[in-house]
Amino acid sequence: MIEKFSYIEKYKDKRTASGCEQELYRKVIMNKVVLLTAMLFACNTNQKKDVRLSLLSKLDSIDKRVNISPDPYYLINDSLFLEVFNDSEFYLDSITYYMISDKISDRQKLICVFAMQKLDSNNYATFALNGINGFRDSLLSELVLGRILFPRPWSPRVNELKGNPMVLNAIQSIANDKRLAKNFSEAISREFSVDIQPCDTLIYRVESFITDLTNPRELFLSKDFLEIYNNALKYEECIRGVLESKQYNFVQKQICVYSLQKISNAQYIEFVIYCLKLYKEGRIDDKLLSLVLTPAPFDSKNRIIDNYSDKNIQAVLKSIIDSPVSSTPMMMKAESILSGKAFHDLEKMRKKEF
Repeated sequence: MIEKFSYIEKYKDKRTASGCEQELYRKVIMNKVVLLTAMLFACNTNQKKDVRLSLLSKLDSIDKRVNISPDPYYLINDSLFLEVFNDSEFYLDSITYYMISDKISDRQKLICVFAMQKLDSNNYATFALNGINGFRDSLLSELVLGRILFPRPWSPRVNELKGNPMVLNAIQSIANDKRLAKNFSEAISREFSVDIQPCDTLIYRVESFITDLTNPRELFLSKDFLEIYNNALKYEECIRGVLESKQYNFVQKQICVYSLQKISNAQYIEFVIYCLKLYKEGRIDDKLLSLVLTPAPFDSKNRIIDNYSDKNIQAVLKSIIDSPVSSTPMMMKAESILSGKAFHDLEKMRKKEF
């Protein structure tokens, strides 16, 4: 190989070199470039590993030495923390790696968040985007995401993040995430002016308030439920979104159905038609459609059964019976209402109660 290379060196600048010799020289040079590139890549990879291991060691030490829960400003007195804080851009790649891994605890991730507060606006926006995406993929907790977006009292980053369209779009994409509803969805809505469905927080509060829905009338004891119930049309679009989505459980969808029991008959029939469409598309099941048709024992009235002779209600019931996707129990329920049997059974029950 040395002899070949010496031979090429001899002819590389001479016009007397043959085409074959020139091609050989080119290949040798290309091999050297590839080898150098591989060496640089390996060196860079090893450097990244070294930085990550160094950071991991620092985080372990800081976590043991500093209690960040009462006041993150205690971190400023720690020399190891200051090393990361004052050179945050250098550690950004490594910290981004650890933020979405299980190699460090949430406490250590919070330390990382505070260490990134010296980043410029663009780099912090990148850091925040990675955090939002990590949360969406269930790789980052709500606690840590909250500190990334709202690192107060450390640094008021909200205005900087609001000025970044990519960050705003990412926040909008998680704004209705049920994991945010109980804690800081309102803060996100207020600070970032994103469109969070207004009934989400109320539904979660109602669910937390009641133990179960064995007796749905207990819903009237919840002021949050009454807010939706007394303003049902205002929340109807949001309620439909909840019913359509797989991220909400059956109890939350029950709350939505019960909250619509104050709207007019005509409006409720439109709602039933909408739910039937979802049922035929496979987006809601028998259990939920059955509740929509007969939401008793929520109150004494049952508008579908009581008004079974209404031509619009009859059309809906016939559509259920004729649909090839309807289950046998659902068709039987619709037939019972359509024939008037359900009405007569309900009347007998009412007489017994009085």
